[in-house]
Amino acid sequence: MDMREEEKRLLLENKKLAREVKRLNQDIALLREANEQALYTQAYIQRETERQMFYIEQLTRTSPNIFIMTDDQLCTVITSDLYFQYNSSYDKNAIRHGIPLRDALSEMFPEPELDTFMEKCRAALTGELVKSYVLHGKDTDERRFWRGSIRRMTKDNDVVGLNIMISDTSEIVDALERAEAADKAKSNFLAKMSHEIRTPINAILGLNEVILRESREKETVAYAADIQNAGKTLLSIINDILDFSKVEEGKMEILPTQYELGSVINDLVNMTRTRAEEKGLSFYVFVDETTPHLLFGDEIRIRQCALNLLSNAVKYTDSGSVTLTIGYDEVDAEKIRLRVSVTDTGLGIKSEDMERLSSPFARLEEARIRSIEGTGLGLAITKQLLGLMGSSLHVDSIYGEGSEFSFSIEQPVIKWWPVGKFVGRYEMDGMSHAAGHMSFYAPTAQVLVVDDMPVNLTVVKGLLKKTQVRVDTADSGRKAVAMAARKSYDVALIDHMMPEMDGVETLRELQKLPQTTDTVFIALTANAISGSREKYIEAGFHDYLSKPIDSEKLEEMLMKYLPPSKVNLQTESSMPAQTDACTCGEERHSQAADVSDAAPCGAEENGAIQLPTWLSQVEELDVTRGVKGCGSEETYLETLTVYARTAAAIADEIEGYRRAEDMKNVITKVHALKSTSRVIGAEALGTLAEKLELAGKAGDMDTLCGGIDELLSSYRALGRCLAPLAGQEPEPEKELPPISQEQLWDIYNMVRQLLEEFENDRAAAMIASLDGYRLPEEEQERACAIKRAAENFEWTQLEEILS
Repeated sequence: MDMREEEKRLLLENKKLAREVKRLNQDIALLREANEQALYTQAYIQRETERQMFYIEQLTRTSPNIFIMTDDQLCTVITSDLYFQYNSSYDKNAIRHGIPLRDALSEMFPEPELDTFMEKCRAALTGELVKSYVLHGKDTDERRFWRGSIRRMTKDNDVVGLNIMISDTSEIVDALERAEAADKAKSNFLAKMSHEIRTPINAILGLNEVILRESREKETVAYAADIQNAGKTLLSIINDILDFSKVEEGKMEILPTQYELGSVINDLVNMTRTRAEEKGLSFYVFVDETTPHLLFGDEIRIRQCALNLLSNAVKYTDSGSVTLTIGYDEVDAEKIRLRVSVTDTGLGIKSEDMERLSSPFARLEEARIRSIEGTGLGLAITKQLLGLMGSSLHVDSIYGEGSEFSFSIEQPVIKWWPVGKFVGRYEMDGMSHAAGHMSFYAPTAQVLVVDDMPVNLTVVKGLLKKTQVRVDTADSGRKAVAMAARKSYDVALIDHMMPEMDGVETLRELQKLPQTTDTVFIALTANAISGSREKYIEAGFHDYLSKPIDSEKLEEMLMKYLPPSKVNLQTESSMPAQTDACTCGEERHSQAADVSDAAPCGAEENGAIQLPTWLSQVEELDVTRGVKGCGSEETYLETLTVYARTAAAIADEIEGYRRAEDMKNVITKVHALKSTSRVIGAEALGTLAEKLELAGKAGDMDTLCGGIDELLSSYRALGRCLAPLAGQEPEPEKELPPISQEQLWDIYNMVRQLLEEFENDRAAAMIASLDGYRLPEEEQERACAIKRAAENFEWTQLEEILS
């Protein structure tokens, strides 16, 4: 009996042990799975840590600013490499183990600056928002100014330390001080030079007036009339600049004298009516006949204010009318309030632009009015002059319908005689000096044009077409030398900046040839700065022309240097007719090394070229400006055709130079693209090319390389738009490579870091690089908002989006 019970007990124990073993096996499996998960997590954390450490290492190594990270006790944790250029007492190991922040910065800043900085750091630890501010470096041979930015770091709502950025702003401060000093020197110089500048111009205008009155030769009178108009325009611009300078310096004086109102009105009408008629505008004058005629005030300044308003009205009105209205309100027995109003049917002004209306050197809607001359000073001066006379400018405008500018000035009355019936009483004095443009033709003259951009070659040929000069073209210096070795040329026009062999090197090779003994060499350049002529003459050129090339200056240059025996002076009306009615003529295609012909025919029955209507819808083009730059619609169409045909190849050439790290030739080709784009009216593309060219010449490779993608993208896009002109189908846009959301977020983080370091240009360039990728659909909206903020320089908004 005892044995059976013992057996039962043992069986029960065995079952318990079996269940325990099973449970233990399950626990072991769970532990094994947990261990595997822990190992995976540990490996992931290690990879992420290494990745983050790599980013931190890159940031600390490449940051252009001093970057310092501290713990919550204001002891250092990490710094950028730039820190050690200004602090020699500590190495990376000491920084990593932690030293007091105050000690770490003791070599850079004096005690008072350090005290203030540490107070701001402690305030940041408590959660107070600390704005960036300027710190003054220690007194050394070189003044230094720094801008400090302090941000608190938290983890799970606990403060773990500070993120400190210190950027060197010494160059910016120095530049600001130099700019302020230069601005003051400019104002002083202009104020002092007022008499010296105006005196010779007035002498020229006075002597020219004698020619207008005494000469009986139509050609001489026509030339003198052009001189008079140009001289008055120049004097007007100089007067605006000098007057603005005087007002800024507080040296403008109001000098009241007795004057006749009728004389002022007569001057205003005579100086405005011709300009209005030339634009096809109606010019109306309404004068209250009872307005007193003899007043006491600053006649010159009142006339100047009214004339500024009239000039603007005519300039910004394309059709309709301009109206001058003059009246008065009686103040008392001795004074009136003279009212002057100018109304037009022009562009009008948007309500949001009203505040900027009288800002100096500012012109509203610049893209819309780019073809209108002006300094942007007229209204600013008018407003300031009226203020000096106790008045103000009043503006009423409806955008798209027109504007009314008016002012009223209190004037003492000398005599209450009425000005009387003014309309119909005045007559314009002088003669009408209309004459045809004087040009020349030289069918036996030989001219060589050397430029690496086919567009420029087409423009020069188009501008010289009516002269019948025989023009050969070469798209490189080496080709030009080979052509000149086989043929003699009277004049050679040589572009300065060309790849491989530039203009000066080409000139030296050409001068070695016996065929060029009598050749006149003229440099072509897009950088027409002060001293250019002397530089090119010193290099061996006889003269130079600036690009974009002006047709009249080009003709003047050739008339000056071509052999007199080959030049026949004629007016346009008496020049021989052209033998080729179309740009496809075989005769024109026979010239050597011509890379710029084969434009499509667009001739109508009367021989005129009709521009395609769709060109006006290409947003990147200002067609009016392009036609003006090319000299005619026919040449413009030829030039656009060449531009379209060569865009892809030239873009690939620039990209090839960049891949080969041949930045010299990249800059040269970008320089050429600047001028050719402006010739066809692609001003935005030309401006971008100019910005990158200047950056490259200044050694700013980051800006140059960062903007090349945008430039080439815009260039190729414009080439695709113009492809139909070259008989091509528009190229399909390339399939863009995809970018993952993780990669995109990495870029966003880098952009945010750059913004914190005040590296806005680099941040914008990084955002622009996204155009080369296909973004995830869920990120399209955010990416568009980021690009829009960067394009509009809204950095604060960009930071908010990235946050």
